Amino acid sequence: MNYNWNWGIFFQASPDGTGTYADMLLSGLMWTWDCPGLVDTENAFA
Repeated sequence: MNYNWNWGIFFQASPDGTGTYADMLLSGLMWTWDCPGLVDTENAFA
């Protein structure tokens, strides 16, 4: 099975207009790493 992925999508403007899709993904990743205290890991799966 083959799928021709459009890698150029990461360099197109994001829907919010502040940068590219890659910027948006990296921003979300950094926010996730920066805010580990927001998740209650002790009771997350209770």
